[in-house]
Amino acid sequence: MNDQNNQETSQSASQNDEKSSGNKAVAIGAVVLLLVALAVAAFLMFTRGGAENGFVGVDDLETTQQMPAQDVGGTGEMVAEDVEGPIAEGDVREITVEGFSYGYSPSELTMQAGEMVRLTFVSTDMMHDFVIEGTDIATEIIAGGSETTIEFAAPEEPGTYTFYCSVTNHRALGMEGTIIVE
Repeated sequence: MNDQNNQETSQSASQNDEKSSGNKAVAIGAVVLLLVALAVAAFLMFTRGGAENGFVGVDDLETTQQMPAQDVGGTGEMVAEDVEGPIAEGDVREITVEGFSYGYSPSELTMQAGEMVRLTFVSTDMMHDFVIEGTDIATEIIAGGSETTIEFAAPEEPGTYTFYCSVTNHRALGMEGTIIVE
C-alpha cells in the first residue's frame, strides 16, 4: 500500500511541476505582450500627439500659416524652386523648399555670402522643419500641408553648410541637404 501511495504522490508532484512550468510560460508571454503593447502606445503617443501628456503632435501645433501645398504647373506634384540670377543690393532672394518623408526638394541650394533670403518651407506630409547647422537659422516645426516663411542673411563665411530636419529621427533617416555659400 505504501508503494501505491508513493507512486500516486510521485505522479501528483510530476503533474504539479508540469502545471507550474506551463503557468510560468503563460506569465512570461503575458509580460512580453504587455511590454510590446506599452512600446506601441508610447510610439503612437509620441508620433501622433498628446500635448496634455508632454508630447506634441500634428493636432497640437499652432502655425502662422495653414495653407495647403499647391499644385505647380498642373502636374499634380509640388515643385520647389530656387530663383537663380543676380540679386540687386536691397533685394531678397525668394526660395521655396519642400520637405517630405525623408528628404528635401531641392536638396542643394546656392547663395551668395551675406545675401538676404526669404525661404518658404512647405511640409507635404507630416511634421518637419528646416534648420541650417551651425547657425541660428531655422523655421518652426510645421504640420503636413502647411508652410512657413523666414527671412535671413546667408552666412557671411563662404563654404558648404548642411540643412536638416530636427524632428525626432528624420535627419538620421536622410532628411538633409546642402547649402553652398559663394
